[in-house]
Amino acid sequence: MKNLALFFLILIIISCSSNKEESTEFHLRKSATPIQLSKYFNSISANLLKSEEPIGSIDKLVITDSHILISDFNLMKSLRVFDQTGVQLAYRDDIGEGPMGLSQINDFAVYKDTVYVLDGFRKKILRFSLELETLDEIDVPIPSNNFLINQAGIFLLRQGEDAEEGRLVHYSHQMDFINTLIPSEELSTQLVFSGTNFFIPINDSSFVFYNPFYPYIWIYRNQSMEKLELNFNNQFIDVNELANMEPLEKLRFANTYENFYNLSNGIKLSDTEFLFSIRFKKKNGYLRVDLNTMEMTYMDQIKNNLMSTPSTITFSGNSSNQAWYWSEQEDIEKFYYLNNSKIPTNERMQLSSDKESKFVFQLRYR
Repeated sequence: MKNLALFFLILIIISCSSNKEESTEFHLRKSATPIQLSKYFNSISANLLKSEEPIGSIDKLVITDSHILISDFNLMKSLRVFDQTGVQLAYRDDIGEGPMGLSQINDFAVYKDTVYVLDGFRKKILRFSLELETLDEIDVPIPSNNFLINQAGIFLLRQGEDAEEGRLVHYSHQMDFINTLIPSEELSTQLVFSGTNFFIPINDSSFVFYNPFYPYIWIYRNQSMEKLELNFNNQFIDVNELANMEPLEKLRFANTYENFYNLSNGIKLSDTEFLFSIRFKKKNGYLRVDLNTMEMTYMDQIKNNLMSTPSTITFSGNSSNQAWYWSEQEDIEKFYYLNNSKIPTNERMQLSSDKESKFVFQLRYR
């Protein structure tokens, strides 16, 4: 009898262990305690972007160990390269002109000191030096809106209606087909998001992929893709509800929606923890996802305890050794005004006379 009881106990232990290993679902909890940035980052630095031409808006911000790059493809059709102090080194605003004109820029990335720019209309990736001098161009096999390039190859994302080849497709650096990672039926939405970063680099060959209106994350590692569910207990928006709405109707619906949606601005906190911006109860909040515990934690704020600047942060991206975001000077000025008696003058950033100026913040991982 004792042996039989021991046998069943072992079966239970094995079953529980197996279920834990096979879990592909994160469970939600809410926390009133904000994340302290110092838990994940050991330093933060800020640089004012300096340019003789108006910078305009920032669609995408990419930072390497030696350069800062920003794009404004929507308004000024520009791409800029700065050094690490914020001084502009190179600038192009001839997008859409000339034989190498960028007719419809969707995305850009930097890989091994080369700038890769996606022209979705012409199905080309144009390559430039960090001085923005033209190098060459690569034919892109499928229509695409966004991409990631790393040591493993080039990953093309197709948004919108037509995605017969798949939503996310893996190619070599020479654009040889490798495999389809996410089929179109798995991400069936026809919504197209511009200026959104869908990829979180973990290291040189792995990443997290996500979509603002789907309660999932996909992790690419060891040359395969794993899909994990973010279980919001039926509190996440159903993308099918938006499918047949007119643009204004969609906007009105999103502005009045009470539950979770718009998973965005993702960065890694560590190799197993990730932070996203998210909307809940008509307000912006944050969602931390932990691969170790298979938990996700919603909080309505984070705490920037590394620098006397606003804690309302919209992250723009990360590499293996740092994360980054940018801020309008106007927001920093307002923060100093509201906290005038709390922040000594010597702890404040040196602001510019140009009220439209932008600051770039870089946070180094522990």
